[in-house]
Amino acid sequence: MSIVEGSVKFSTKSAKETEILGFSLARSLYQPHSKFLMLRGELGAGKTTFIRGLGVGLGLGAIVQSPAHCFGNQIAA
Repeated sequence: MSIVEGSVKFSTKSAKETEILGFSLARSLYQPHSKFLMLRGELGAGKTTFIRGLGVGLGLGAIVQSPAHCFGNQIAA
């Protein structure tokens, strides 16, 4: 997974580690200002697993929809 412009790249070795990364980053994204997060990766790269951890970290729950075929999801936090 990589972030364009500002360039941050994360590598995880398991689904659990990917979910924990999402959960951990949720704290830095939970600010009063809107954030835009774009994930890029091959099918099966762990995008949904990351979003599941992010959702839990933001208090939205663990049930998430795969972003693989979605143009954009807006989630009110």
